[in-house]
Amino acid sequence: MRSCYNIWLKHLAFSALLNRTDKLSLYLEAFVKAFIVSNLKLFNNIELLFDGKVWYNKEAILGLFGNLRKLERLKAELKSQKLPGERARLNGEIKKVMGELR
Repeated sequence: MRSCYNIWLKHLAFSALLNRTDKLSLYLEAFVKAFIVSNLKLFNNIELLFDGKVWYNKEAILGLFGNLRKLERLKAELKSQKLPGERARLNGEIKKVMGELR
């Protein structure tokens, strides 16, 4: 796996930020990309999110970030859960959110 520093340089350099229509769009894209780089182990192939067209739409970026945060919360909750029924429910929710991300 590439070093985190190289990934930071590749995806967070000013030239790599795609949506420069206004400051909000630029900062929002940088913030969400930084979150993704900081949580590369959230799910397999998370780096594929960098290649999508989501970066040109503020609402889509916010939706993506919401789903990433929800996935992070569900995975943390799954780690602390002991009951098999609750674990199955959480796994189902995780699968649903991961399907929305792809």
